[in-house]
Amino acid sequence: MKNKILVQLHVPNLAQVYDIYIPVNERISKIVEMIRTGLLDLTNEEKFLSQQFVLVDASSGVFYDSNLIVRDTTMRNGAVLLFLPQM
Repeated sequence: MKNKILVQLHVPNLAQVYDIYIPVNERISKIVEMIRTGLLDLTNEEKFLSQQFVLVDASSGVFYDSNLIVRDTTMRNGAVLLFLPQM
């Protein structure tokens, strides 16, 4: 699977952790939207409708720029990410 990476996604709002595959040829903004939509489908939590979210590298604290394509970031297989509400 050269076109996807497996990451561990921590969602503090739900106190849940998910292992997900992320396509490397998509913008971070699209990945965030896909995750938000998936969490909304799984949980029916309205907070996923009303808030904007960001992806953060859990080990370094780096916020991923929503305009970057995944392959152009430091995100790799096994990365641990946080899915946090944007401040």
